[in-house]
Amino acid sequence: MFKSARIRILVTLCNNQKRHESNLYTKYRVDVIRPPKTHKSTLIWLHGSGQTSSDFRARLSTIATENTKVVIPNAPYRYVESRGLVQSWATVSTLERMGDIPDPKVPEKRMEDEGSLEGSRDAIISLITYEHNILNTVKSGGLEGLAAAFSGALSAPMELTKKAQIFLAGYDTGGALAIYAGLTHPMIKLAGLCSISGYVPNKKHLVKSIPYFQRNQRLLALNGMLDEFVDVNYAEEGYKELKDKAGMGNVFVTIDPSRDNIIEDREWMQLTETVNKTFKGNISASKAQKVTSLRSMISRSTSSKSMGDVNWK
Repeated sequence: MFKSARIRILVTLCNNQKRHESNLYTKYRVDVIRPPKTHKSTLIWLHGSGQTSSDFRARLSTIATENTKVVIPNAPYRYVESRGLVQSWATVSTLERMGDIPDPKVPEKRMEDEGSLEGSRDAIISLITYEHNILNTVKSGGLEGLAAAFSGALSAPMELTKKAQIFLAGYDTGGALAIYAGLTHPMIKLAGLCSISGYVPNKKHLVKSIPYFQRNQRLLALNGMLDEFVDVNYAEEGYKELKDKAGMGNVFVTIDPSRDNIIEDREWMQLTETVNKTFKGNISASKAQKVTSLRSMISRSTSSKSMGDVNWK
C-alpha cells in the first residue's frame, strides 16, 4: 500500500514537471532542438534585436554535440527606435551606435533601458535554473530524480555546483544579456559564456554585482571593428573593466578588423569549437568535415586583434 502511494506521488510530480515545462517554455516561446543521444549538456542561445529563434535554428543544430540540447528562447516584443515593434531583450536606441556619448544637454537619454534589461535577465536566470534542474534529473535518473529535482520547484534552495553543464551564448543584445545573466546568477556557475557582436551592459553596476564564485567564469567575446551598431571601443572598454575591476582573468576577446555586425563563418566556427571543447563531446563525422572545410576556407583569422589567447580546456 505504501509502495503504491509512493508511486502515485512520484507520477504526480512527473506530471507537474511536464506542466511546468509547458508553462515556462510557452512564456518564453522556447524553441528546442533535442539531442539524438542522452541529454548531458545544454546550449542556450539568445537572439539579437529584431530576430527570432527561427533565424538561428538551422545553424545551431550543426553546433551541438550528440548529447547537447539546444534551447532558444524568444524575446518579448518591444518598441525599438528606428526598428519599430520587434522582438528584443532590451529597449535600445539605434539612432546612434551603442557606446556613442549621449547628448550632454539631455542627461536622461540612455542607449539602453535598464528596466527592460533587468526583466530579461530575470527571465534567463529562471530558464538557466530550470535547465539545471532538468540536467540534475537526467543525472539522478528516473522518477526518483524527478522527485528530488522538482519537489521544491524553481525557487527552492539549491546546492551550488562547481560547473553546470550549460553554455550560454548570444548575438547583439542577446550577447549582452548572456554576459549579464551568466555573470550574475546567484547560485549557478555555467560551463561558459559567449557574446558575438555584443557588449557589457550597465557595466558600472555589473562589475560590482558579480558574485565571487563567478569571477573565474570563461567568456569568449567576438566583435567586429566595422560594427555599425556596437562601437568596438565601447565593447572593449567593458571587457577591460571585467578584467581589471571585477578581477575576471578568463575573458577572451577577438576583434575582427574586417567584420561588421553580421555573424560570419569564422565566428560560427569559433563558437562550435568552443562548445565542443567545453562539453568534450563528439560531433558527427559530417559535422567535423564541415568544420574542417570551413577552417581551411578562412584565411583572415590571423589578422584579428586578440586581448587574450583562448585556452578553453
